[in-house]
Amino acid sequence: MVDIAGFPIKYYVKTNISNADPLYGEDTTSTYSTSGYDSKITYQPEEEINVIDIFGFAPGETLQYAMMPKTIFTRDIATPHGDVTLKPMVGDVMITLWNNKRYELTNVGSEQSIFLGKKMI
Repeated sequence: MVDIAGFPIKYYVKTNISNADPLYGEDTTSTYSTSGYDSKITYQPEEEINVIDIFGFAPGETLQYAMMPKTIFTRDIATPHGDVTLKPMVGDVMITLWNNKRYELTNVGSEQSIFLGKKMI
């Protein structure tokens, strides 16, 4: 599904995680992979609150939720990186290629399968 209907991104792996601030988790000495890895995501666009700038209202959109299956991550990022045990980490960065916006991963989770009666959904 992601290969067919996904949106292209560049994914940058955070390589230095030793000096993270214990309160906010930020690190001013962060380094990332030198070249981004091409991949795709699916996402749910949400309306951004109206922001007033010098030209008036500037509405936009923000990524509230993006999804990349583990198989896509392993194929596009971990394998070319040379480490098949690599996992997405909070602090990794992705750039959406259609609008050149940068997003930092703030939460990494997985979807759970549930059963409704005898049907897995």
